[in-house]
Amino acid sequence: MRSRVLWLVIVVLLGGALSGCSGHASISLPPASAPSDVVLDSYLQALVAGDCAAARAMETEQLAGECNTSIRRYAFDHSRPFTPSFAPDSVQYVVSLTVSGGGGGLDGDHNWFYWLARQPNGAWLVTSGGSGP
Repeated sequence: MRSRVLWLVIVVLLGGALSGCSGHASISLPPASAPSDVVLDSYLQALVAGDCAAARAMETEQLAGECNTSIRRYAFDHSRPFTPSFAPDSVQYVVSLTVSGGGGGLDGDHNWFYWLARQPNGAWLVTSGGSGP
């Protein structure tokens, strides 16, 4: 019995070690009822972690679907979204990003704008992102 327990512990530890070898963390998707800032935070966590599947699940078809794994850090004020009067189911956030190793001369700190839109089911998804509003 003791050897069985020891074998089970070894298998569990080995499985956990091997699951970390992929180089990408798995990010939990927010529930469909999550507010826009929570969705954006989860989306950015997925980009930093290189979890392209999770990032893609939080994007609309409008977004190119590129997983930018060169984002190293980000920060934004969750309480300061901009909601345009012409699109009440859209919101924009300004995010401070630190990019490294991405090529294209983007290394360093940047302000990036992310738009999110409420979907017919009530969920918020990222529709676009870029260097201008």
